[in-house]
Amino acid sequence: MAFVVAAPYVRFQERFRVGPWEFIPYSDLQVADTPGQAEYDRAQGLMGLYHRSRRIPDNFGCFVKRRTGLVGEEITFAQLGSLRSVVLFGFLDRNPVDRTLGGEEDPNAGHKIWTSDNFLIVGHRVEHGFAAARYGAMSQSLVAGLRLDDEHAEIAPPAELVCPFMGLQPDPVVTDALWRVSRLRTPESRRILRAIDWLDLAWRNTPSVSQEMRIVLLKSGFETLLDVGERVDDQRTALQALLPKAAPKRRMRRWLGRQGQPVAAVMTDLEWWYTRFAHLRNAIAHGEVITGSLHRFGHTYHLWIAELRLRQAIKESIANQGFPLVPLTPWERVVAQALAAVGGT
Repeated sequence: MAFVVAAPYVRFQERFRVGPWEFIPYSDLQVADTPGQAEYDRAQGLMGLYHRSRRIPDNFGCFVKRRTGLVGEEITFAQLGSLRSVVLFGFLDRNPVDRTLGGEEDPNAGHKIWTSDNFLIVGHRVEHGFAAARYGAMSQSLVAGLRLDDEHAEIAPPAELVCPFMGLQPDPVVTDALWRVSRLRTPESRRILRAIDWLDLAWRNTPSVSQEMRIVLLKSGFETLLDVGERVDDQRTALQALLPKAAPKRRMRRWLGRQGQPVAAVMTDLEWWYTRFAHLRNAIAHGEVITGSLHRFGHTYHLWIAELRLRQAIKESIANQGFPLVPLTPWERVVAQALAAVGGT
């Protein structure tokens, strides 16, 4: 028997390490990565069940093992800890943002977008050439007796799964720092991971989660991360402090309150966006009539601004835990490290 842990719907171009764990691309698995030839064959046969679906490209799928262990050795999900959240955020953070930032829309964006459905970590017991698959959560079904060498046997992917063949790989600086933060087990680290959980739900590709519900999910992510209470003015101030480079100039803003009374306050563009975003969320949560224009801030939908800003806020929160390179671009990191080296000599 072999116990195989796999991430069948994601693509790594090469072996990828996060903390004590290693992801091995399906095509790169070697016999030396397993206890022996029998376990190697079982692992490859299991991934073959996923690849029998024509929707899963051959270069997708990877195995998960301890860096000091072997594929086929038993791993409990308690031992994996926050691994899925860490690597999932690494993938989601590489999604295109040009349209959100006001740039030209990338014609290939649809081939670059990862969703939460792509990153599933699943464990299988493979014994005597057979495996089983479990589907669903609230209502589950178990399909047992899947024979590895049966050309008609397959493990069906989620209905909404899309495999982006141009999707970018996670940034190891981000995933390494996030893994280290996840091990701190402090209130700050727990809020970061919970905010990623809200982002995870918002990125589920199912059409059964409406755009309105995704707004509610993302707003919950901000509330968890900022941790300043329920008042919108406190939240927007905290968000501006967390993202100081985002629209620092302030000017007077005016709008109508819930009772129709005029309200005015001095805010940055970021604070003004968050205020309008919070008003949209409240209208959704209280069952008010939502017009199409309320979903937009300027020419951009609140959904995409919120998704980007939450990702940025999560990275800044990671940076505040002692990892200042996380929010920087690769070039900015080179400059920062060079300056640090000069300053240290």
